[in-house]
Amino acid sequence: MKKNLLILLFICHSGGLLWAQSADHPWAIGLHGGKTEYSGDRGNGLFDPDQAFYGLGGLSVGRYLNPSLDLGMQASWGHYGYFNNLENNFWGKKTGLKLQLSYKLANGYLLGEDSWFAPAVFAGTGLALYGDFDGHEQRIDADGSDWILQYGARIGFRLSERVALQYQLSSNFTNEDKRDRWINNKNDHYLAHSVGLVFSLGGRREVVVQSIPVPEPEPEPEPEPEPVVVPEPEPQPEPEPDPEPDPVFTGTFDAILFETAEYGILPHHHQALDEVFRAMRDYPSLRLEIHGHTDNVGLPADNRVLAENRARAAYGFLVARGVDAGRMAVAAFGEERPVASNDSEAGRRLNRRVEFIPLR
Repeated sequence: MKKNLLILLFICHSGGLLWAQSADHPWAIGLHGGKTEYSGDRGNGLFDPDQAFYGLGGLSVGRYLNPSLDLGMQASWGHYGYFNNLENNFWGKKTGLKLQLSYKLANGYLLGEDSWFAPAVFAGTGLALYGDFDGHEQRIDADGSDWILQYGARIGFRLSERVALQYQLSSNFTNEDKRDRWINNKNDHYLAHSVGLVFSLGGRREVVVQSIPVPEPEPEPEPEPEPVVVPEPEPQPEPEPDPEPDPVFTGTFDAILFETAEYGILPHHHQALDEVFRAMRDYPSLRLEIHGHTDNVGLPADNRVLAENRARAAYGFLVARGVDAGRMAVAAFGEERPVASNDSEAGRRLNRRVEFIPLR
């Protein structure tokens, strides 16, 4: 009982090591059931349908690292044993805890990240504790604990965006040769089969954005009043011909794109902003609206603030270059006006933008 309690406390302490599903749903928890199969000094029960069923239950938790790797932890508890005849057998309880690193084949290179079929291979290490059943003492050597070296494979079948059915087969090698009460210089080895459901946790990442003040141009000092001088009347000049109208801007501007939750103006934005500045300089009658947009990652209210910060960052850049602030207006639309689907990273990237709309 005390050993099982220590394992449970260790799981709780290590709760940050969860078995992840994707970048959008990075946390997951799995519930599993299956059986163990022994191979050692007493015989080989691997894949033997005539062997007794030594059942186990398990819990897995994990954390997404990148499209190819997950870091996870598995805990299991159940029966462990082998029966050949009344003279050659052992039986007891086993509790295990293992840390695993998984390589996923559904990583965008071998299979698509959103594939319904998700195989993986893994390796790990852990600890196993053993115990007798009440009324069946001395059927297993339960003293101490074993270090476990583990490797194996799993196959997942996506049932929905957040639920997957999973089968796992792991091969486990121990550093001891005594659990079966037969020491013959052949360390015990066992397979663990399990089937279970994995539930993805987490959702959209919330983006907390703070508004930043936009630098306003400093007002020019008022000139000191000059003494009033009454000029001598001069002959009226002949009226000059009407000046030619200012040229009319007929082009468009490229949008500038941002990374998730970012709004600062970076060097790769300068080329597009310089095009806008030159047009504002060469077409004095041109007026401009600067529109800020986001993808659908985050809360709508935060996205509206993020969109305004992006638009005001571009506005501040142009004011600093010398564009009259009165010729420009800022509008923020958040995630309301996407130009591409938010179901993919490529689409979300096009939606994280600032647009420059000429007013004619």
